[in-house]
Amino acid sequence: MSVTVRPLPLALATCLLTALPLAAAPPPEAVALRNLGYAELENERQAEAEGTFRQLTEVAPEAPLGHANLAIALLRQQKNDEALAAIERALELAPGRADLLAIRAEIHAWSGRAEAALEDFRAAARRDDRDPELVYAVYRHAETLEGEAAQRAKDEAIDRLVELRPENLVVLLRRGALAIERGDRATASQVYLRVRELLW
Repeated sequence: MSVTVRPLPLALATCLLTALPLAAAPPPEAVALRNLGYAELENERQAEAEGTFRQLTEVAPEAPLGHANLAIALLRQQKNDEALAAIERALELAPGRADLLAIRAEIHAWSGRAEAALEDFRAAARRDDRDPELVYAVYRHAETLEGEAAQRAKDEAIDRLVELRPENLVVLLRRGALAIERGDRATASQVYLRVRELLW
């Protein structure tokens, strides 16, 4: 079975990782390296970003930020095993962080480990179930898989997205389609009535 995956978008990666502290009082060199690395990623200079983030991990070895950004730079160069090692180090330093779990999920997905990716996406969404980006990542990935676990993950994700974004037409239409697939006419009718209300 082939699995379609998408690379972790830079906007999402940056959004996830800017919240990670370098340290209580990061040295100016660490801040400069972080900013330079972000600029290199934005300009599609992945190899240079890798070098910059490697320097950052030397300057601030106990901060998860450098390791996590290094993982992204490595993943964008398809150095999946190295990327996995880097994100595992970040998770050792900040266990259970939703943003780091999402990055590891992307690495698993790109490495053909679809079930592990889904598990990590779900774990990330459980850790931060108010973040629609993470919940959507569960839905997006589960949609590429088959089987009961994937179907359950997709159903749970779309239900949560409806709670988070009750007036989003795309989310409602997807929920309606899933209800039809399940033969749940009551839910499908309720969803499409809501869609009609919103369109009016």
